[in-house]
Amino acid sequence: MLGDGNDSKREGSRGKQPQDCIALDDFVTQAVKTQFKLKEIRRDDDGDIPIGFGSTVVYVRPYEEDSPFLLVWAPLIREFDLNSAVYETVNAINSEMPFAKVVLEEEITSLVLQAWLLVDTLSSEEIAFAIEFVGDAADHFDTLLQQRYGGYLANEDIDEDGTVEF
Repeated sequence: MLGDGNDSKREGSRGKQPQDCIALDDFVTQAVKTQFKLKEIRRDDDGDIPIGFGSTVVYVRPYEEDSPFLLVWAPLIREFDLNSAVYETVNAINSEMPFAKVVLEEEITSLVLQAWLLVDTLSSEEIAFAIEFVGDAADHFDTLLQQRYGGYLANEDIDEDGTVEF
């Protein structure tokens, strides 16, 4: 069982069966619900769990079979003016953050902040830490990046039902 102190006895994540993926996804869902005192968990069209965090939204991606990692990510800005200074800024931010990294998605001109958690050692506290770390950092950097490069923030796309199109 995940987070039960017997992590060393679990099989490696690369050999997980589909039912194990469901169990891990259930564990993640329960951890998010408990750690953030949520009554229910909603998922977006991609199956991600969105969590509003200041000027951004943090997403917990469903576990993908054959991956050793769980992805926690937040959009920073999109549809901005892409130039060489953006690359320099991304490198500067990434050199200061040990846990999460800013990734440029050139094809859709967006910057996202990502943290990858090793599923073999995953705990509910680690999930909460990653969400808070990514949320705090994204909430800080998104407005600074928008001021410098233009574009749109995630909270500018929140629908009435609380979902975000990014």
